[in-house]
Amino acid sequence: ELTPDVIVQIRHLKARMERERIPRGTDPRRHLKLGPGGLSDVEFSAQILQLQHAHRIETLRVTGTLPALAAARDSELLSEDDERRLGDAYRWLMRLRNRLFFLSGLPTDALPPSPEGLEALGIAMGYLEQPRQELEEAYLRITRRARRSAESLIYGGKR
Repeated sequence: ELTPDVIVQIRHLKARMERERIPRGTDPRRHLKLGPGGLSDVEFSAQILQLQHAHRIETLRVTGTLPALAAARDSELLSEDDERRLGDAYRWLMRLRNRLFFLSGLPTDALPPSPEGLEALGIAMGYLEQPRQELEEAYLRITRRARRSAESLIYGGKR
């Protein structure tokens, strides 16, 4: 079981990661892993619920972010809406990250800075009308929703 002090330490660690691990010159809002609503928000949400409740709820003792979110929803620790938003963000961002790798040949966790790079990534993600704009709009919508769902779990508030 987690004590309130440990939860505070986890929250400080997460905030510090967001401050210190995003490369200098990268807009934090465009960082797939550590930016607001990014992969680490989803992962931390699932893991915090596991750390808080898996000692008494056996179904939370699973590996993997998506199974942990589903178990939290089934245990009524997470609303269906929050589970859907976090799970959708996780799947979409992982797909985006994989497309980025295929395009650049390098592991990267930030959206491309150039309009051409965004255009290519948008096409790779299946956006065909206005690939760059559609990609950016989807990214912002998905990460904003995920951040809203993750915020109270990670940083406290109503739950």
